[in-house]
Parts: sequence; C-alpha cells; structure tokens
Amino acid sequence: MNGHGDERAFQSFQATLNSTLNGGFRRAGAFLAIIIVSDEDDFSNSTSSLIENYNSPNLYPISNYVTYLDNLTGSTATTRNYSVNTISIKDSVCQAQLWDAYHSQKISQRLMALAAATGGTQGSLCGNFGETLDIISGEVLSLSSNFILDREPIPESIVVTVNGVVTGQDSQNGWTYDAATNSITFHGTGLPPANSDVKINFDPKSVLI
Repeated sequence: MNGHGDERAFQSFQATLNSTLNGGFRRAGAFLAIIIVSDEDDFSNSTSSLIENYNSPNLYPISNYVTYLDNLTGSTATTRNYSVNTISIKDSVCQAQLWDAYHSQKISQRLMALAAATGGTQGSLCGNFGETLDIISGEVLSLSSNFILDREPIPESIVVTVNGVVTGQDSQNGWTYDAATNSITFHGTGLPPANSDVKINFDPKSVLI
C-alpha cells in the first residue's frame, strides 16, 4: 500500500478539531495534547497542490496554528492549556538512518518549530518511543495540573480541596499560587488523581461590577 506524499499534519489536526463529527471531543477547560508522529515535515498550504518548498508564499506560517490553538483552548502565550508534541526526524543522523530515496524523508523543521512554540516535547523517530511517550505524558501531566483562576485572589484566602479534602500549600507535594499567571499549580504527591473533584475557593481582590 502506498500513501500520499502531500504531508499536511497541521491542516489535518485543525480539520479534525473543527469537524462536527468530533463535537464534544474536547471538554471546556481540559488540557489538549496533540502528538504528531511522522517521518516527513509539514507542508500545510493554501492550495490543492503538493508543495515542498519552505519559501513558498502559499505555505501556512507556524504562527497561524499557534493562534488557532490559543483561540480554541482560551490560552495565552504565558498560560497555554495545550501542547503540540512530535516524534519525527530531528537531525541529519536520523535522516540518514531512515533514508529512502523514493520517499526522500525530511528533517522536521516545521513540526519541531510548532512543538517549541507551544511548549511541547520533541522526540526522535530514531529513538525509543516508550521513553519519548513517558516524557510527553510527564510533561502533559505537569501542564494539566495548572488551574487558571477567573479572578485575582487575595493569596492568603485561597483554600484548595481535592475530593473534599483540604490540600496544603507546598511547592513539593501540594499546590502553589503564581501571581504572574494567576493560576494554581499542583506538585508531587499533591497532584489530583484522575477524575478528581478539585475546588479552589478564595476571596477576590476586587468586586465585579
């Protein structure tokens, strides 16, 4: 079986997330992790033609997809609720190892650029998949433990409960408040288990009018 040489990973995940067939796939507030596994680079473009020219004016810029995902997840540059992760050809050594003249695999410049722009993990297609996926899952777990507050709190008034039990403020095995991002982050053994009921109560610094 032969695949198609027109590689458009970015357009593919955007079309998937926009499709009405996947309505309800992403829960509001849930962390979104995108993992792209490919032995080619992305060449998403505005035409119906195959383009493999990095200088083509028809190639969609990386920033388009950062903006799209920011808007989709309600994220900002400092507090992103998603990441794009890649397992791809990172360098010429891996490229030579996998080289197939018929397919002419490329170093994943654009895939790695989007991963870097969104704080994602960049794994090598020539490396250990298990180790790379462990790293990705660890990073996702860490990032998904970040809860952005809807208002600025009086820090001393913050009370955090997980499944009805008060959790202490502790940078090792509890939670911390980051004023710069207005968020609560869990650490170590303080990370809430899957499907936990997390409640964060506080007195706001200002009253909404």
